[in-house]
Amino acid sequence: MAFALPACAATALSINVAGAQAQWNLVEELRIGTGDSEPHTFTDIRGIAVGTGGRILVLDYKVQEIRMFDAAGTFLKLAARRGQGPGEISTANGLAQGADGTIWVNDPANSRFSLFKPDGSFLRQHIVPIRSYGFIWNGTVDARGRVNDPLFIDTSKGDVGMRIRRIGPDGATGDSLDISCRLARSPVAPWIARSKNGQMGMAVPFTASASIRLDPRGFAWCTPGDVYRVARVRLGGSDTLAVAERRIEPVAVTAAERAAVIARTDSALKQYETNNVDYSQMPRVKPFIEGLEVDDAGRLWVRRPAPDRTITVFDVFDEGGRFLATVRAPFRIDPYRHPVIRGDVVHVVVIDDDDVQNVVRARIRR
Repeated sequence: MAFALPACAATALSINVAGAQAQWNLVEELRIGTGDSEPHTFTDIRGIAVGTGGRILVLDYKVQEIRMFDAAGTFLKLAARRGQGPGEISTANGLAQGADGTIWVNDPANSRFSLFKPDGSFLRQHIVPIRSYGFIWNGTVDARGRVNDPLFIDTSKGDVGMRIRRIGPDGATGDSLDISCRLARSPVAPWIARSKNGQMGMAVPFTASASIRLDPRGFAWCTPGDVYRVARVRLGGSDTLAVAERRIEPVAVTAAERAAVIARTDSALKQYETNNVDYSQMPRVKPFIEGLEVDDAGRLWVRRPAPDRTITVFDVFDEGGRFLATVRAPFRIDPYRHPVIRGDVVHVVVIDDDDVQNVVRARIRR
């Protein structure tokens, strides 16, 4: 989708990617998901949290389980299983963790948030109507223990905006805040395939997509994706506080990547009678930005296309938009599952050579 950044009141920092730059690397310490036992096999991870003593909690959406592993990757227990009772989940699609370690679980079908202690035990639940639903819930918990719950809304101008609903530690709904970034509907219409049983929509592959990522400290970073420019705005405010910007060369879509997308699309279209798919609409280069992340120190991690699909590349900026380093990971991090970045330790969802999800704990080596 297209995107309009607000007017900038801060000075942008532009650095040529070809110049001298700091290089950080992610070094893998632990991988969960390569074993044969059922607890170590994941189908659709929608969230990771880090518990007491380095324990790792993993939300698997398809089976509706939150599995807990110790710091060595040994399965300990189910912190939550499918159901409607206290401590059970039904359509949970994301986790958010507060500074005190409390884990909030978004569960739309049960119209509630379920809270767990960092040791994996059930704490309490808050019955709160879930007003919007997405693939992965992108809420955050601020220093006061309040949840920032993102809600997408249509505006009178026909674009899509975001409001933040705040929910207190006691479950009380508080104020609702605007985000000054506006996401305009994409000028490139999605492909639609239809049959008598229904229809399928698909964004045109390799087109840019706007991104917003919340900072638990009361800010948001947002980008149109088709240029390398990310703005930092205050929740409920209208001024741009900082801009992270770089000059980089676009990464070309390879012939193999293009052919693979066409093959997958052709296979998916077989069950539909009509479609408006036009492969000539696919760009020849990839978007400058693939996604945004924020770590526990408020640093911005900008994911950009890598020349090799077996690795992942981020640029890291401080809260003022100053470039710090480029981070290289020697594995393919799932672009739709958010990493948990605390200090020099990173927990991510990795896709292996067979497109199977694994959870990896890695350490930043400077």
